[in-house]
Amino acid sequence: MEIQGITVVRSGQPFTPVLRFDNSNTGNTGGSTAGSDRPNLIGDPALANPGAEAWLNAKAFAIPAQYTFGNAGRNSVRGPGFATFDLAVSKRIEARGRSAVTVGLQVFNLFNQTNFDLPEHFADEPTTFGRIFSAKAPRQVQLTARLGF
Repeated sequence: MEIQGITVVRSGQPFTPVLRFDNSNTGNTGGSTAGSDRPNLIGDPALANPGAEAWLNAKAFAIPAQYTFGNAGRNSVRGPGFATFDLAVSKRIEARGRSAVTVGLQVFNLFNQTNFDLPEHFADEPTTFGRIFSAKAPRQVQLTARLGF
């Protein structure tokens, strides 16, 4: 019998709050993180108990005055961390001659840890800014069989 495990633990990925529109009037199209205008940082974006409904303090950001650049730094906010443990158990069963069958069970995200994706990063969308709408895959289990001859 063979047992294998993989553990992955990461801190949260940094991300940049941006604006969807060309507030600075510099000709950018907005909507992407490259070349988009940023909001002003006017408070502490950290929350004591962040969650999917509010990962950051959205009131810590404001739209800058028209035709100006915001002061929020690149990668100034950190998203949710990631933790998962994968496990595989397999058994080799000898068959006739040199043949063998290996049967196994593989479990991904064994403890069914919720691993959120990054929050919405458009500061000019007050109903969605800072909220998380998706997560990585939940626990997945698969059976395997391999015939060797």
